[in-house]
Amino acid sequence: MTKQEVLTNEALVSAEMNGGEIDVTSDVEVEVTDRVIPLQRVIVENKADGKRYNDLFVMVTIAGKERKASCVLRDKMSYQFIDAVFGNNKTVDMEVGINKIKDNVTGKITKSLNLTIGFEEDGFRFNIPVKPVTVTDREIINFYCKSKLGLNL
Repeated sequence: MTKQEVLTNEALVSAEMNGGEIDVTSDVEVEVTDRVIPLQRVIVENKADGKRYNDLFVMVTIAGKERKASCVLRDKMSYQFIDAVFGNNKTVDMEVGINKIKDNVTGKITKSLNLTIGFEEDGFRFNIPVKPVTVTDREIINFYCKSKLGLNL
């Protein structure tokens, strides 16, 4: 099920709860691109409790200096699959998509990034959503997508 189908189903469930009338005021479309960003992982061990943590980040050159944009997986369950995604590699390709949300009332289209990593097993593709940690990290990734990948956000 695609993200668009999930959002459409959520709108229908919401409409059914509001007396059965379907009043969807926005359309959601996910544009899949063939662009990728290298996502890096460093495993950090906490000396106090001995637990291992994954530090996920994208390195971007801005104004001649390397900048680190930290990322996290959207939910805790996704971390169960992170070793399958990375394997023995320190870097994987993070797929870039563009979410387009059109408000049917005003006609305004809002765009945002849809970042995922994934792996295939038995012919099935597992996609794990990734998000920037802070607003600054999001802006660094947006800058990279606009300047290096040529995406129009």
